[in-house]
Amino acid sequence: MATREGRTIRLDLRPLTALATDAELRAAWADLLHRAADPNPFYGPDFLVPLVETCARAPVSCAVVIETRGAAHPRLLAFLPLVAQRPIPLVRPRLLAAFTHAMAVDSTPLLDGEDPLVAAEGLLAALALHAPGARLRLPLLAQGATRDALAAALRACGGAEARLGMHERAALVRPEPPDARPDPLAGLASAKYLSKLRRLERRLAEEGDLAARTLAGPDAEAGVEALLALEGAGWKGAAGTALASRADTTRFARDALTGAAQAPRIVVDLLAVGGAPVAADLHLVAGARAATFKTAYDEARAKTSPGMLLHARVARETRAGRFAERVDSCAVPGHPVEALWTDRIAFSDTLIDPAPGADGRGLAREAARLARVEALLHTGKARAKRLLGRRETALRPREAG
Repeated sequence: MATREGRTIRLDLRPLTALATDAELRAAWADLLHRAADPNPFYGPDFLVPLVETCARAPVSCAVVIETRGAAHPRLLAFLPLVAQRPIPLVRPRLLAAFTHAMAVDSTPLLDGEDPLVAAEGLLAALALHAPGARLRLPLLAQGATRDALAAALRACGGAEARLGMHERAALVRPEPPDARPDPLAGLASAKYLSKLRRLERRLAEEGDLAARTLAGPDAEAGVEALLALEGAGWKGAAGTALASRADTTRFARDALTGAAQAPRIVVDLLAVGGAPVAADLHLVAGARAATFKTAYDEARAKTSPGMLLHARVARETRAGRFAERVDSCAVPGHPVEALWTDRIAFSDTLIDPAPGADGRGLAREAARLARVEALLHTGKARAKRLLGRRETALRPREAG
């Protein structure tokens, strides 16, 4: 604990449940989500707590930096959920890995947007204080102010970082100023591709009145139900991997994807023909950022690509300034959405030693060794899945960390 300029800063590592059940701190956590340097909607309390309660395989703790000023309510300056991983001799050091899951595909910490450097310094100090000797792994650290602040904080404290790998995901970034053209997609995709989308839209409209709408707040629940029904009626339902196929994921969906959720907010874009939903995109929204958590479409109408038509609508709304500043597709590389969502977000798998005087070269060797071992394990798992006939989906990348 430190006191500076009339405020008390507490560095803490505690079970996630302790934060979730403290009304004041949970409210401070929700507030941090929306004012963070890089709002990560997967780390909002209304999403993360139900996910951990229903689907986590190991205990989840959290590193937090808490600021108090006299009798005022506490403020969170930093938040990061963590899972402890035991060391494996010659393979893996003692790790605290940022929590990730097939349904939580961003491990960017929440840092105070007003001063992300101070928040990053506090987060690293909390880890060095409460978990001395442990490495921090951020398997899906997004490019942006948070990554820059962590790098600057490591330089200041004498810590070190090494990367195990990098990849990019398709995204939408609102232009400044917003695109005011009749079709904001003009120039983004080829004229031939846009012409194809218009033909598909006309063919779909021949089956009934074609209508698109955005559902938020209490109305979002109807959109969630439509998405669950579309997903359950498709191949995921047949394979038993739809959200509504299992008791734990069904409970998670009912608890987290509600109209009452504010951290993050739930927004559903819906495309309907003759009043019947044919495609749905479910977004988690925090601050000016959004992540497309789930998509589903009527597979009986696959020839008219209702899913891509809805992705095109989201792209138009974003580029015209009517949605978020940045939308993460959460799609694996090679997904068809890349043809329309042409911006990219770079993610790095980063290993951090927060201790002063850290051995950067030694950490790089640890990262390289860990990457090699995990690549071999991933290859083995992929072969086993192919033999079993399982599929990797656009919104179900392999679990990191």
